[in-house]
Formats: sequence, C-alpha cells, structure tokens
Amino acid sequence: MIRLVGDTRRLPEVLAEAVEDGVLPVDVLVDGFPVIVTSPPYNVAIPDYPSGYRDHLPWPVYEAHARLWAAAMAKVLAPGGRLWLNVQQTVPRTPGEPGGERVNLARLWANALEAAGLRYRDTVLWVQDSFDGACAWGSWRQPSAPNMRGSSELILVYYKDRWERPIPKEWQGVPQPQGVLLGEDGEPLRDEDGKTIPDPTWVPLGGTWTDMVRNVWHIPPANPGVWGRWLPDRSRKVRVRNLPALFPTALAARCIRLSTWPGEWVLDPFAGHCTTGFVADALGRPSVMVDVGYAEEPSIPTELPRVDRDGRITPPEGVIELAGGVTIRASEVTSPDEAP
Repeated sequence: MIRLVGDTRRLPEVLAEAVEDGVLPVDVLVDGFPVIVTSPPYNVAIPDYPSGYRDHLPWPVYEAHARLWAAAMAKVLAPGGRLWLNVQQTVPRTPGEPGGERVNLARLWANALEAAGLRYRDTVLWVQDSFDGACAWGSWRQPSAPNMRGSSELILVYYKDRWERPIPKEWQGVPQPQGVLLGEDGEPLRDEDGKTIPDPTWVPLGGTWTDMVRNVWHIPPANPGVWGRWLPDRSRKVRVRNLPALFPTALAARCIRLSTWPGEWVLDPFAGHCTTGFVADALGRPSVMVDVGYAEEPSIPTELPRVDRDGRITPPEGVIELAGGVTIRASEVTSPDEAP
C-alpha cells in the first residue's frame, strides 16, 4: 500500500507526481485503475478526521467539490474500471439538527458522477443491523414531526465506458479460493489420495460469492475495538477506540473482489484510516491511498489476516517507510497458485 498526500480534486496530478518521484509505476497512471473503492466526506461536521479535513462546507461549495472530485476519479479510472462509492442517503442540511431540513446526498453524488461521464450500474444497500443508542426520534409517539433514524447506507456503483472486464489469461478456469482443514502443526490435512480436505466452515474475506452479488449487504459497522495502532517502536499494536468514519473491512473486500484479480491496483482517494489499502493488501492487490493528511500512525484493523488458497493464515506485516509515503509490505502474489 502506498499512501500519498494530496487534494483529490488534483488526483491525476498527485498520481503523476508520485510517478515522477519513483513511488508509483508509470503503467498504473497510463493504464488507469481498474477499481476505486472509497467513501467521501458527508459534510456533516464529523470531528477529528485523521486527515484533518474540515467536514463542513456551505452546500453549494460542497456540491462544486463533489463534481471536481468525481471528474478527477473518472480521469484515473481505466476503461472498464469501476467505482464503488459509499455514501449516506440523506444528511442534515445543518449539522446538529437531525430534525431539520435534509439534503439528498446520494442524489448529489449520483449527479456529480454522471456529470463526470461515468455510467450507472447499480446501488447496493448496506444494512448495518445496529442501533447507536441515539434518541433524536423527533416527535415522541406523535406524527407531528417524526425523525427517521437510519441504520443503512448506500454504495453507488458506477463504471467507465463498459461494465464487462475480460478475464486475464492466467486466471481463466481458475476456481474460487477454498479453505482447507489444518492439522495441529498448521499444515493442510490430506485424504488417502493426497488431496487437501476442504474446510466447510471457511469463508473468504468479504463472504461467499453468493453473499457478494446480492444488492443488499448485511455488514455490521466497523468496530473501533478491533482496530490497532503501532507503537512508535513498532513492537506491537494497541487498541484504539473512537476513530471516526471507519470503513468495514468486509465492505471493502466485497468491492475489491467483485472488480479485480490479485495483482491489480486498487485506489481510494478519500483514504482516511486506509481500510481499503489494508484489505487490498490482505487480498493480494497493490493499492494507492490518497488524502489531504493522515494520522501520525496508520490504524490497522487487527482482524485482517491474509488467507491463502491452502488456508494458511498470515497476519499483515509491519509498516515501512517509503519515499513519498508509507507502504504496508504484503506477500507478493505472482501467479494464480499464490492467490488468496
């Protein structure tokens, strides 16, 4: 994972500067990214963004930014590239007043993406199955002014030029990953014929293919309690709570697996805590994260092991410095045989 600091309105220029600095391969910029997985600011005054972004602009300014952001993302997508954009359906026009006038944020972003020339494919309903304990229900037991409290968000699915992507030659006929039963020594168990024994309980990161291709996803919101941050000496990670705007790992995994093969690049231009990058790393995809700033130390979702085709589990490796940003060193995937 490569982290870059820059304004997403200048996304093509930020990536070009990374190529000039030798941080990013030139072919990534020339060919474009096959997928963007991201969640933009909602303009609801969320405090303590890791980037330091001020999450409240006058709505005409925010809408103008959304169109610039959308145009920049469209420019760096490859032909056939896909954009998965997580956004709230509606938000308060004035932060802190949930019972007041509301803005259709999903429509605002749909208009921006279509104005950028991207084509609409689908909308995924992300059902969070959670209750945050808040009590802003509006008029209590009276229909005078009820306030609808949401426990879901949307993922707008757009693409550039065409939806279908040709299967790379090396991946044609390759089955989906399958976990296997492991012995006490950590090695796969084998039957009398020497074949590994499938583990019926093993589920790939993000769920089964049947789970992923439904347009209603039941995924709990990210739990800050399972996130960790490296200590300065890199000796171990400690749990960190109250991290704002977290992105569930399962959600990012589904978007990535539905759009790419291992070894293909992933981009998140509103990187935040870099969840998309950590998930891409676990899935064997290189990635680029872009944001206007980052927390001093990246927050690592500690539940993200790397599971290969034989069911071996490898935890994410440490953080190393790289010119122009920070990268998470991943196990390289060079052939379908090494795919997760």
